[in-house]
Amino acid sequence: MVAVHVQIPAGRRGGGMEFVACSAYFPGDKTADLPPPKKVRELISFCKRKNLQLVIGCDANGHNEAWGSTDTNFRGELILHYLIGEGLVVNNIGSEPTFVTCNRKEVLDITVSSNYLSNRISNWRVKERTLLQYRDPKCTDWEGYNRSLVHLLEPTIAKVRDRDEIDIAAEQLRCAIITAYSENCPLKTKKDNRKSSWWNNKLDKRRKEVRQLFNRAKVSGNWETYRTTLAEYNKEIRRAKRESWRRFCGSLVDLPQSTRIHKILSKEPVNELGTIQRPDGNFTESRKETLEILAQKHFPGCLILGDEERPPPILMSRRNRPKKEDWEMAKKVITYRETKGAIESFDPFKSPGEDGCSRPYCRRLRALSSLA
Repeated sequence: MVAVHVQIPAGRRGGGMEFVACSAYFPGDKTADLPPPKKVRELISFCKRKNLQLVIGCDANGHNEAWGSTDTNFRGELILHYLIGEGLVVNNIGSEPTFVTCNRKEVLDITVSSNYLSNRISNWRVKERTLLQYRDPKCTDWEGYNRSLVHLLEPTIAKVRDRDEIDIAAEQLRCAIITAYSENCPLKTKKDNRKSSWWNNKLDKRRKEVRQLFNRAKVSGNWETYRTTLAEYNKEIRRAKRESWRRFCGSLVDLPQSTRIHKILSKEPVNELGTIQRPDGNFTESRKETLEILAQKHFPGCLILGDEERPPPILMSRRNRPKKEDWEMAKKVITYRETKGAIESFDPFKSPGEDGCSRPYCRRLRALSSLA
């Protein structure tokens, strides 16, 4: 936690102001104390004793629909009840996520202030900035890609004589594809400006109503109306989510199977699988146990090996050269036509494997025909 005592001198248009600005982090691990942390509580008590205004920007690590989270958890309830008891106000507006990963979006950061400063805070928003960068294959300079690929492979392609040289040639090809791709496909910064699909104008009005009742209850001390309206607001959110999910599922009926799976996976992230019920009626206690039960259920009789039970890798000798019959068979099986057909059969949504090469760049390997 970092806190500073700010003094703004009086100007021509009004008097000065004195307040405390604080940046804090609320630990979210199970071993941490109940939120807010002890130092934050001490700072709030200090400001009340000294009659100082206070504003706190914090990573609360708590979910509460009152500040735009997708749900409410125990930590979020504790934080909100504490803030209400201390007469502090949450200034968050809207439900723009402050925490975004590849599979999750959530509102975890909140701005809290005393009632006096809350009335003077305006234009609160989440800054539109992201650290996620990516390359879009549609923006690739394909002519430049082909030139780069030919240039990179000219000094490396040679006659393959044994298995080791096959591995070396494959690695050279992989590196050439990725390098040519990086040189000719510009790096972009992803801006995720999508709103929640279930959010609507009715919920927006409801949320403003709840916020107004919250501010009134702080003054009057009558919290009954606020709690009743908040409960109705939470019910409407759950109803809107269910209806949005039904509409989404209904839109998948006429789609091809591969497109359907891709659309489902690109939907807003859902909660990850936690525990499942074991055959004895109890629930699993770890992710490993969950995966083992799923494997046994879908692949009966399968053998699950631990790291210490895995067979050692097969080491190949440099002298272990293929026989003449092997090369004759390879010429019949591995042809330009067969290789091209295999690449063309890749699914449109195929993600890069361990080699990092995606389908669009493999399909452009016809540029190598000039080197054959």
